[in-house]
Amino acid sequence: MPTENSKSTTLFRPFPVGIIPKKDSNKYKTITNLSSSEGLSVNELIPHSESTVNFNQFDSTAKIVAKLGKGALMSTLDIKSTF
Repeated sequence: MPTENSKSTTLFRPFPVGIIPKKDSNKYKTITNLSSSEGLSVNELIPHSESTVNFNQFDSTAKIVAKLGKGALMSTLDIKSTF
């Protein structure tokens, strides 16, 4: 087990990997637990400030587009196939 001083310099980060069947499909998806192995996990190296996700409500998005005015561009992304 690494010491507190050497924890962030350990190059090897072990974590469990598995597969499970996708819903309504004959395909499988890979499952990785990047929080596994307390003191050695991959997720422990990511600062909380760089890993927080915030989703806007539709109202907020509509206000931004309205403020930008005519010609403003907006897009969406469907990531269903990723999972």
